[in-house]
Amino acid sequence: MPAVTTLVGNLVKDPESKDFGQDKNVTNIRIACSDRVPDGKGGWKDGNTAYYNVSAWRSLGKYMASTLKKGDLHIVTGK
Repeated sequence: MPAVTTLVGNLVKDPESKDFGQDKNVTNIRIACSDRVPDGKGGWKDGNTAYYNVSAWRSLGKYMASTLKKGDLHIVTGK
């Protein structure tokens, strides 16, 4: 069974899309994910932030490039 990863975070910059010919393209995004940790007063605060580069190919990549922008909250699932 393949390992699947899910990331929840905000886009650090606008998606970058590159075409390689007819129906061949890739869209790259960079997503920032922060841990939520207790603040010691009964509430929560942001913890460490991790940054991930994500690539999407073909129609999914085209859709992402046309709908996402910097700052958007996004969920990424993949392997």
